[in-house]
Amino acid sequence: MIGIFDTGLGGLSVWRALATALPNRTMLYLADQARAPYGPRQLSAVRALTLGCLAWLIEQGCRTVVLACNTATAAAADEARALWPHISVVGIEPAVKPAAQATRTGVIGVLATQATFESPRYISLTRRYAAEVRVLPRACPHWVALVEDGPGQRADTSALVDAEIEPLLDAGADQIVLARIFRC
Repeated sequence: MIGIFDTGLGGLSVWRALATALPNRTMLYLADQARAPYGPRQLSAVRALTLGCLAWLIEQGCRTVVLACNTATAAAADEARALWPHISVVGIEPAVKPAAQATRTGVIGVLATQATFESPRYISLTRRYAAEVRVLPRACPHWVALVEDGPGQRADTSALVDAEIEPLLDAGADQIVLARIFRC
């Protein structure tokens, strides 16, 4: 069984993609909406919350767990792999590597939570794959509400998204990334 974890409903896009790719696999989705959002929390708190949720998925029989959240991945993926070496842990992190490879201007924008940007995983990612480009990190804490409210629920969604992306474009970014699945 595959367990998919997110702090809310945003990870349902990951569930849909997996359900399409693996139609005969049983999947269990866990959303920790009671304690969301995780982004403004300290990484140690995010790690503890995430590991607790993963433990529950593993207790339910999941042998693969997907962290469908940048912040949860940044905080807990490595520790989860160490705690449960018999479990496949798949995470999501900003797609810095492909953006750095694709940029023509030498400038990429990254949209994530502040906790993601402060994590050793993200810092290592940018050092490894984006040392030769200018990386513009942009924390978007209010985007969680946009995703959780669902498409079309807020009249100001386009304006809020534009307000985060336009400064990146104005600064020369030709690649803007949010997340990508890694390490299956």
